[in-house]
Amino acid sequence: MVTSIVYYIIAAFAVMTVIASFQQVLRAVREFRQAITESETDAPVLG
Repeated sequence: MVTSIVYYIIAAFAVMTVIASFQQVLRAVREFRQAITESETDAPVLG
């Protein structure tokens, strides 16, 4: 019983870590797109 609780805690921590890293990647991609559109306004937007 105790080991299953520990496994749930570890799984929840891993999921939160993955979600946080995914949000960081999305934020970086968004900033990268903004930089591209600001530097080249007449160029087609990627994505």
